[in-house]
Amino acid sequence: ISDSIAQSSDPAVRKVTPTLVNAIDRAVDLCSHTLRFVRSQDAPLRRMDFDLGELIDDLSGSLGLPMDGSITWNNQVPPGFEVNADRDELFRAILNLSRNAVQAVQGMAGNDEQQVPDDWRGEVSISAVRHETGVDIDFTDNGHGIPEEAREKLFKAFSGSAKIGGSGLGLAIANDIARAHEGTLELMATSTAGTRFRLHLPQS
Repeated sequence: ISDSIAQSSDPAVRKVTPTLVNAIDRAVDLCSHTLRFVRSQDAPLRRMDFDLGELIDDLSGSLGLPMDGSITWNNQVPPGFEVNADRDELFRAILNLSRNAVQAVQGMAGNDEQQVPDDWRGEVSISAVRHETGVDIDFTDNGHGIPEEAREKLFKAFSGSAKIGGSGLGLAIANDIARAHEGTLELMATSTAGTRFRLHLPQS
């Protein structure tokens, strides 16, 4: 189907085709890596230097942000901020963490048990800082926080999901990717005011 679409003469179709094909390729790759994760088979890293801010811009279309603009997405990474890592693997880790943040904010908006002010708006932000030991990438949201029972098994596959029906694979895979880079993934803070995760990549 994607091959047929790529041959379309419709300008509008041709405009969106590259994005569609890239999304399909990523979906196939994600399935392969998920199966590899379940089988405990580690793929070798393919390190390169790349612009972190551009990578984050690339994934923004895959987050499932609502069309009504009720969630503000903030890419606060400075222009030209380069990191050395496996770009595809880091894309996957950042996408998982970002989707979790977006889902937490959406859960806040749909939770009738919590009193949410009428003027409340969802916010998800990613920032990055470089220091002597490496790079810290922070993921911040103003969602409902992570329940205490979920925190105990946060990075354990099929156990750490705070979302009803969730597999818990997203955080587990992100954590494994951080460790493969000899880095860390930590829950820095969580409460009813929101959550902050930190992905640390050491200097290569």
